[in-house]
Amino acid sequence: SARGHGLGTRLAAAVRDHLAPTGIRRLTLATDDAHGVYEKVGFKPLRNPEKWMYLRLDVVGSV
Repeated sequence: SARGHGLGTRLAAAVRDHLAPTGIRRLTLATDDAHGVYEKVGFKPLRNPEKWMYLRLDVVGSV
């Protein structure tokens, strides 16, 4: 029932605005279906996603 009222966009903008003065230069995120929400607040697709890797810290040592 909350969908379509801009709550996600406002939340993403609030996080962006809160972190902007900290000096953090880049944020990355993963989404299955909310690309449009994040694009509205300035997120852009990665230019070379095949170069990116990730590490799940909750499973380090269990490899």
